[in-house]
Amino acid sequence: MSSYTIRSCKRKPNITPNLTLNCDKELQLDSKTLLYFPGHIAAFQDIVVEIQNPLVFGCSVYDLCNYSISSLVNPLFINVLDVLEDGTVSEQSIYTLPFDLESVTCNTYKYKVTVRSPTLLDLSSFRGCDVIIQFQVAFIFSEPLQCVDNTTACVSIPGSICVLSLPKPTFDLALRKTITSSGPYELGSPVTYDIEVFNIGNQSVNNVVVNDPLLSYTTTILSIAPGATVTLSPPGYTLTQSDLDSGNLKNIVSVTSDEADPEVIEVDLPLPQPAINIVKSGAIRSPGTGVVGDIIDYKYVVTNTGATQLTFVSTVDSKIPSFTPIEALLQPGGTVSYFQSYTITQADVDAGEVVNVATVTGQTGGTPVTDDDTVTITLP
Repeated sequence: MSSYTIRSCKRKPNITPNLTLNCDKELQLDSKTLLYFPGHIAAFQDIVVEIQNPLVFGCSVYDLCNYSISSLVNPLFINVLDVLEDGTVSEQSIYTLPFDLESVTCNTYKYKVTVRSPTLLDLSSFRGCDVIIQFQVAFIFSEPLQCVDNTTACVSIPGSICVLSLPKPTFDLALRKTITSSGPYELGSPVTYDIEVFNIGNQSVNNVVVNDPLLSYTTTILSIAPGATVTLSPPGYTLTQSDLDSGNLKNIVSVTSDEADPEVIEVDLPLPQPAINIVKSGAIRSPGTGVVGDIIDYKYVVTNTGATQLTFVSTVDSKIPSFTPIEALLQPGGTVSYFQSYTITQADVDAGEVVNVATVTGQTGGTPVTDDDTVTITLP
């Protein structure tokens, strides 16, 4: 026994036709592939039927090889059903085709007969989801098959009904792109990818072109068989400062072919976010003791702790309005230091302390980042 399974069409549940075969066969279409349909010519070739002993008439013979098959029952009736996606039959046609005996082999218990038809069958008018083809193969022996008990003569073999379902051809490709590098990512880090191309249709797809502009990578796959996958490992990509500044590496890959519709996917790699840090320290200038008029000296250290360039880096101090330094550009890992002084007032002495907040702000790609630090100087 053999069986074929429908691999196309999103068929509704519980209406899949019974595709159990009573005989093995190969239905060739345009001499290319079993599933190249509709719109093509079908040729019935190399249909193999096995006749086993005991026979269906309730008797058995000593040795099948004692008998020979003289001819086929001709012509054969071919029943073709055009099946829609919901399982209903939209059209039914019956054809008669002559068949020739191609070869015969046997052992004691089994005949194996191969037949073919010289007549082509035009299936171009069938446009449903599937086409179901039913045909019967029957043989006539040169002499009656004598049963073991010699009571019955089996004159011919009634044959077997063969059923074959041909899915409508589908040309369909799918893409998957996987990041194979692991980071951490910084300026100059390599980013590598694997690209997988899947043929999820039921036909071969030819001249498959994969294009990845980011990697400056284009390659052509001559053909991908149904159900097959091709994995590509293109050259990697080196991160630039503009990639880091954007915070995301966007990679678009596409695939085209002679038959299937184009497929495009996008893969995003989030990159380290911008960050900034300020550290402030302060102390009463010697020999001051913290009275009115004494001086407090402050130091500010600003560091770009992210992976992106920062622009318009400005620092302000809640106690010193006139202190507003600006750095036009601060590279990742870059540091800048400032020094500033403050004179203690009577209000500070009355409060018993000087509380001072320094805030730094920078921008990357129009997105602000900020940090602050507070220093408290206790007065006597």
